Amino acid sequence: MRFLFNGSMARDVLHAWADEAITHHLKKKRARRRRRIAAAVLSAAALLALIFFMAATLTGCRPHGDTINFFVNDIAGPTAGAAEVIADRVDIIPPFVDTVNGQRFVLTAKVYAGNAPLEASSVTWASSAPAVANIEEVLGGSVRIKAEGPGTADILARVGRAEGRCQVRVKEAN
Repeated sequence: MRFLFNGSMARDVLHAWADEAITHHLKKKRARRRRRIAAAVLSAAALLALIFFMAATLTGCRPHGDTINFFVNDIAGPTAGAAEVIADRVDIIPPFVDTVNGQRFVLTAKVYAGNAPLEASSVTWASSAPAVANIEEVLGGSVRIKAEGPGTADILARVGRAEGRCQVRVKEAN
């Protein structure tokens, strides 16, 4: 049995073969691209976990104390790890209060680890002179103070080893 191909049939067979080869090549190329993207995402997640671990280590992370947990989730699986971050700075807003006897005001603690703000949930408040500025009510990261008598007092906000101060000056009401 003999097959004879004329020019147009040979061209059609060649075109079909070339189309199939190109389609196969493009599928392989897309698959490689998807694998590269997945590898890049996993690498970024691993790098982020390493950064959090190093930050916790450099800030002197302790097993006990006031901590904030960061969770880094891997795309393919469960939590990759948690790093404890210790507060190293507490700012009280406002840092200075000038008021008269009998007035009430609210102070708010802003807690930081480096330059990153943290949630101020476990703040311990104290007054250096309760007869001048007395702590009436603790509201988590805020506190309500009542000016009791003339003088000067420091209001302290403490989270772990970090501490912030607000100076309160109370004058006699006219």
